[in-house]
Amino acid sequence: MGEDFEKQQWRKYPDIESEIIEEAYRENNRTNLVELDDYWIDLTHFIQINKLDSEKVIIVQRTLNNEEEQTLREERFFPPLRLGEPFNEWTNGGYWFINEWQKRQPEDISHRERLEQAANGILIEGQLLSKTIAAERFAQRLRDMFYQDEIVIHRCCINMYTYDCFIYPLVNRTLRQNDKTKIDTLGPFCYYLYYSWYNLFELRVSNIEVYRGTNLDAQMIEQYQKNIGKEKCWFGFTSTSKNKGIADVFSGNTLFINKMAFSSAIDISDYSQIPDEEEVLFPAGTKFIIEKVECDTINRIYIKLLAKNDSLQQKLNEISSTTITKFCSGFQELDVIDAETLAVMLK
Repeated sequence: MGEDFEKQQWRKYPDIESEIIEEAYRENNRTNLVELDDYWIDLTHFIQINKLDSEKVIIVQRTLNNEEEQTLREERFFPPLRLGEPFNEWTNGGYWFINEWQKRQPEDISHRERLEQAANGILIEGQLLSKTIAAERFAQRLRDMFYQDEIVIHRCCINMYTYDCFIYPLVNRTLRQNDKTKIDTLGPFCYYLYYSWYNLFELRVSNIEVYRGTNLDAQMIEQYQKNIGKEKCWFGFTSTSKNKGIADVFSGNTLFINKMAFSSAIDISDYSQIPDEEEVLFPAGTKFIIEKVECDTINRIYIKLLAKNDSLQQKLNEISSTTITKFCSGFQELDVIDAETLAVMLK
């Protein structure tokens, strides 16, 4: 067994599991096994025991200020894309998933009722993924928000979204696939995350470029080239970084350069589990205009996007505040989300 231990490479536990283990350690709970979803942790002998096979045992160690704790998450800034689907059309997905959940709720629904639905939804989805322990932890965090104001609730949901756990890949997979079977379970959590952009004014960022890497095949690149100048969207919440160097780490063969003058996204680094990622989050269903598709000498692709909010801002700048007719004609083609965005701009 000693030789096997020597061959093992140290790997960091997911954020939520690290918290569970650390709490047990600090409480000096060394006699009882710490339960995770897939393992038991023995803090007396510092070993991990596989729940399905108790013979599978590996050593664990506790470290402080470990550089690995700040390792950037590849899945967050370099997510796998479904073949043939580099972007979405503005149809019933993304924002509409959240809106559909809202339409199912009574007008006088309280934050406590929303939070209870969000907690139950996380529990149900966690159980389906065999992540019950982690889900119970997150559900309790939401219930702890029952008597907090809305701003605190938004910040809590942002922080939960940044955990290295099942939540953010599940949420985005659901939104990208427009899986309406999960409206009742994930709708309330997505609601709080989405409306963070509307309510956390201090987190909005403007006049910057943000970056995101991916791998696109030739067909996907061609789709972007064919749609230069056109408006498209991404159904999911989209993580980008203010730091181009961070995006470069996971850029694959393509780097998205998202330009925005008006606040189309929020800087969530202050509430992130890893602030050094300098994460800027775009809300679900964000629309953008494809400006350029360029290739360098080593066949690396650069796709430049203009956030849709910027085109709305340009319309505002062009329209005379004293000409009602011109104002109306300038916005006659607004859809629901554009109207909401414009309302925020005019505040």
